[in-house]
Amino acid sequence: MTNRSAGWHKHSLTWAAVWFVVFAGIAAGYLSGALAPLDQAAFRLVASLRSDGLTAALAAITHLGGPEGLIPVAILLMIGAYFRGIRIEAVLLLLTLGVGELLNETAKLLFDRSRPSGFNLIDLPGSASFPSGHAMVGGAFYLLLSLLIAKRCGGRPLAGWLSLPPLVLVVLISISRVYLGVHYASDVLGGLSFAAACCSLGAYAYEAAIRKWRTGSGKSVNLSGSNR
Repeated sequence: MTNRSAGWHKHSLTWAAVWFVVFAGIAAGYLSGALAPLDQAAFRLVASLRSDGLTAALAAITHLGGPEGLIPVAILLMIGAYFRGIRIEAVLLLLTLGVGELLNETAKLLFDRSRPSGFNLIDLPGSASFPSGHAMVGGAFYLLLSLLIAKRCGGRPLAGWLSLPPLVLVVLISISRVYLGVHYASDVLGGLSFAAACCSLGAYAYEAAIRKWRTGSGKSVNLSGSNR
């Protein structure tokens, strides 16, 4: 394992802990009412930006963060990854979806926050509001996808460009949940912080799995995507 990769691996757990603390702080802020001004300010902002074209675009994009969008995307990625022989990444992304969904449903049951009412542009989901599932589950999936793309591409010039679209999707999906009026901003921030924590744990698991596999196969551990 290179010094750079070893350091990245070492700090992944630290970052996971940091993001879990951030999530706890956001949860405490909404429960105490401290984040209510932020939630209302966010609604006022998106209300001033609403237009038919933007509503149609974000209503379409938001589906990419829900099961109806994530499952087809995941299936296509799994098939492609399997046939390209990058199966550790495929399994890790699949686990991220499954574990993320389970944790999100558990968190929703624990917090049981009511959805915002009277501001929604689409039908309100029947589930609780905090944390946003699209931001949390979709966020974890796309953040980890971006990270894995960057790791597979190593230092090649295309690495940044190829890893950028999933990050843009996370931002757009998150904005769409508030814009469409189905989540408070604090729901989305809570979901994103949990997603970042899950991504950090996924990064740690990826490094550990790659190191174990390459050590066992007699290959030197180089996580830039090439074997020496």
